Amino acid sequence: MYNAETSQVFNYYAEKGKSQLIHGVGSIEDIFGRLTEAIEKS
Repeated sequence: MYNAETSQVFNYYAEKGKSQLIHGVGSIEDIFGRLTEAIEKS
């Protein structure tokens, strides 16, 4: 399901420079920190 639907959406936005991969393993605080850092850089 992911490869058939979601990855296509991700690739579409990646080609436009509007998507980022976020490592989703760790504490909620760690993941939140990586998310906010990515948002602030964009």
